[in-house]
Amino acid sequence: MITTINPEDWKVEPIKRISPSRFSNVNDCTLREIWSSNKKENLMGNHPDAVLGSIIHMMFENYVKSSGNFDFENVWSSVEKKFINDNLDVVPLSKTSSYYWVKKELAKRYIEKGQLRTHTKNAVNYKAEEWLESKSKKVGGIIDLIRYNNDQLSLMDFKTGKVYDNDGRIKENYEIQLKLYAALSSENKKTNYKWPDHLFLIDKNGKYCEIKYSEEEASKLLLEAETLLDDINKRINSGSSDAFEFAVTGEYCSFCQFRPACVKFREQPVSFDYLEDIYGEVIDIKEFSNGNHKIYFKNNKSVLINAVYTSGINNEIIELKKMGTGNTLFLLTNCIKNDSMPNQYKASKRTLIFEIVSV
Repeated sequence: MITTINPEDWKVEPIKRISPSRFSNVNDCTLREIWSSNKKENLMGNHPDAVLGSIIHMMFENYVKSSGNFDFENVWSSVEKKFINDNLDVVPLSKTSSYYWVKKELAKRYIEKGQLRTHTKNAVNYKAEEWLESKSKKVGGIIDLIRYNNDQLSLMDFKTGKVYDNDGRIKENYEIQLKLYAALSSENKKTNYKWPDHLFLIDKNGKYCEIKYSEEEASKLLLEAETLLDDINKRINSGSSDAFEFAVTGEYCSFCQFRPACVKFREQPVSFDYLEDIYGEVIDIKEFSNGNHKIYFKNNKSVLINAVYTSGINNEIIELKKMGTGNTLFLLTNCIKNDSMPNQYKASKRTLIFEIVSV
């Protein structure tokens, strides 16, 4: 079924809080974070690699919380089934995600070493998946692991992606996230209002990456996050800002589940390696004898739909033909570019079709 996007459904509302894990993203594109906070519909679904990362993340959490024997394969099967039920478009995950078997094996080896449990079960006290928030309640989120060991407080966060940037430094957004959690710890009874002695990132290979910080630096970040939330809500409540004034386009648009609803993105399209979203008025749809279709846009672009390769949108093509051509605007996402013929594209397995209601 073709999803219809009506601008009336995508107005911005004040946000309740900023999460430490999302604070850096607010500066990339404020609109995306507002819509995420407003619980707007996920239009694009989740990328298979992101789903696999979430599965590995939950495996680590389940292992920490478990006692006795941990049956990796059974737990993996159960966790994967849970995520697949919410992300049917990535099935089978073993084929749609990158290095599925390698990443699964790395997670299994790390858990079977027992290293993570050694760092938790033998500690004086530990808590997994704990909610921490500022006194103002404007900043808050869930820290993966809080550990007390010989009066030493450590905050720990699992990462299933790359921890280091191309220069060999811990990614800045990860550092900011943990430093914000350090400030939240100082304002929470759960940690006895204590500043942590250590901040650790744990990568998918089980490596502990320590982040150094100062209380002054962390306090400053917390104040910046609270001030940013106040500024955003002030603009929203004043009614003086159009929703899309909060939007910034860039490479990160490729990971945005809301981009089909973003006017600024459609007006300033961004190419993602070999993929591109095609937007405009459909003027013709041709069907070939082999069941394939070709959609022609008024802007001289065209998209070939292979009936077998992209079987997931065949019903949408039928619906599109019934709707007719002219006047109505459509967006086809994740179309494969043709370097030799710049205006001709092919639909990919992740292509989706959206009808855009004009204001």
